[in-house]
Amino acid sequence: DIGAGADPAEARSAAEYVGGYLSDLGFNTDFAPVCDVANNPESDTMRRRSFGADPQLVAQMVAAQVEGFEAAGVLCSAKHFPGIGAAVGDSHDSRIVFEGTLADLEAVELVPFRAAFDAGVPLVMVGHLSVPQVAGSDAPACLSSAIVTDLLRGSLGFEGVVVTDSLAMGAVGEYYSAAEAAVL
Repeated sequence: DIGAGADPAEARSAAEYVGGYLSDLGFNTDFAPVCDVANNPESDTMRRRSFGADPQLVAQMVAAQVEGFEAAGVLCSAKHFPGIGAAVGDSHDSRIVFEGTLADLEAVELVPFRAAFDAGVPLVMVGHLSVPQVAGSDAPACLSSAIVTDLLRGSLGFEGVVVTDSLAMGAVGEYYSAAEAAVL
């Protein structure tokens, strides 16, 4: 609903509000904002969680939320790197795949993450999207050094804390044992 309003000030205000009550409850981190661009008409998985289908709008809303959480004194995490909005399916249940190239990621999916980095986001949550044309394998992004080390840390220069989405989700759990996923 905030994305439909297309008002970064509203996004910031919402993050300040959420950050305020989280802080009052003793929490210092929120695993938000969602940086995913929900631009695939064949998938509704991220439609209610994303700020929208326009990468520039999503980027503005994400940056505003990072600033809002910071103003509230709460750490936040840009998620689900490298962007799961275009994928069909839900990584909670099974593997999801983005068949695009690095140039495709750069043009859409990475735009909100860059905005989050510029706004000073302290954490990034890596999702379970498989990006075979970028990573060179079907491994979920969270288990791929090509995505986490080469792309996120290397090419994009992110130096903050990197966390993974739940390793118990189907996109990981169906293909890897818990011990294997933890080591990877």
